[in-house]
Amino acid sequence: FLCFGLLGGLSSGCTRSEPPDPNPNRPIRIIVDRGPSTLNPRRATDAAGQRLGSLLFRALSRMNSELVPQPDLAESWAPGKDGKSWVFKIKAGLQDQGDQPITAALIRQCLENYRQGKPVSPLQASFPGWRATEATADTVTVRLENPSPYLPRNFTLLRYFRVRGAS
Repeated sequence: FLCFGLLGGLSSGCTRSEPPDPNPNRPIRIIVDRGPSTLNPRRATDAAGQRLGSLLFRALSRMNSELVPQPDLAESWAPGKDGKSWVFKIKAGLQDQGDQPITAALIRQCLENYRQGKPVSPLQASFPGWRATEATADTVTVRLENPSPYLPRNFTLLRYFRVRGAS
């Protein structure tokens, strides 16, 4: 009984009693064991760069603690009948850090930049059979040379971002 009372008292001290900080511009401090080689999501291949990239940038899918892909920019996805395409349904109402809409067309453009190497990314080599990326109003379709059951998992590496001033 004493242990439960003590644990109950300790756990009540761990709850947050004040409201969240109303200052959204307050800096976030993140402790890492080693600095990233870059914060450019197209060039980050080291563990620290990938971890920080996942905090700063979004992707079509994101890994959970069990390493299972979960929705991020995409609310769902499904393979095509032949396995050589994947259709990602994009969440409605998404906005980037500048409060600009994130659309399927913009996600397609970002993914095509990875695929075509504009600019060159070491991550491009991870997708040798990627042939094309297409978009409709609310979907992005990835076309492949061969079936790839791991595409939603692998696409967690490709971060969405827009360069300011780019169309």
